[in-house]
Amino acid sequence: MRNTASFQNAAALFPERIKNILQLLSASFSGSVREIRLYDGAPLLFLTDHGLKSLSENGRLASFSGKSSVRADVPLMKHVLLNAAGASVYQYEKEITEGYITVSGGIRIGICCSFPEKGASLDRLTSLNIRIPYEDDFPCPVPESLLCSGGLLIAGVPGSGKTTVLKACCRALCDTECGGMKRVSIIDTRGELSAFSLREKKYAADIIACADKAVGIQRALRLMSPEIIVCDEIGDVRETESILEGMNAGVSFITAMHAGNVTELARREQFRRLCFAGVFENAVFLSAGQPGMIVKAYTGEELADEIHKYLAALRRDSAHGL
Repeated sequence: MRNTASFQNAAALFPERIKNILQLLSASFSGSVREIRLYDGAPLLFLTDHGLKSLSENGRLASFSGKSSVRADVPLMKHVLLNAAGASVYQYEKEITEGYITVSGGIRIGICCSFPEKGASLDRLTSLNIRIPYEDDFPCPVPESLLCSGGLLIAGVPGSGKTTVLKACCRALCDTECGGMKRVSIIDTRGELSAFSLREKKYAADIIACADKAVGIQRALRLMSPEIIVCDEIGDVRETESILEGMNAGVSFITAMHAGNVTELARREQFRRLCFAGVFENAVFLSAGQPGMIVKAYTGEELADEIHKYLAALRRDSAHGL
């Protein structure tokens, strides 16, 4: 279930007229909304568990748009972002330039604008995507035997719930009342992973809010002596090198990557380096249709075997001129 409170927080970003329309949606339906999408000159769209829907002036969602559909434009998108940034856009200029802003409760707003290389400008907005997180108590789908047995990779396509599962892993590892008692450092580059600790109940974790993941990992290794480091998707060479350094110091990593299957993972050079180095004891793949649900698990040895198969197939194709 999506977080109904987060939906209300997202609704509060809109002007009063649209906010009132959004509040007409029943609490039970707002819990099925995954994203609110705004496109300049197009209907306001909602990605729900049943596909894309448009919103009408009477607060109903439909599978098609009509004359009564609520429409978005640049002034509306500017209003949403100004509210999200507390009217201080310059404070978030770096994040906005990179295409996102994260607000209270882990709501992340993806931002598209024309000519992004020219820097942040609300006048060049073309679309926004407001992502509604799951309930804070979303149950951790990862078995304890995988969670505490070494490095873990969580893989899935966009929208499959990787961040949700990472947050659930954080709760499971850091909940001292449930006997977690692990030294955990969370590298939160987008303000999403640490949202789990914003509830009334606090968790024992080092939260390093850092735009540069490699810098955050290095800081945790030098200063916090963690047993486990949790971070979002691995990207460049510097991040890979930092993870390898941490693994060689005895630290386990729980992280995520975009991939629908193991072959897509094997195509990524950074993944191959980490896998062959033994960073991942296990990997789980999430369902595209049921976000947060594990559909396939691999051991580190099975991952390495799949990579060898992939590389062997590449060599065969190359030998045959394919």
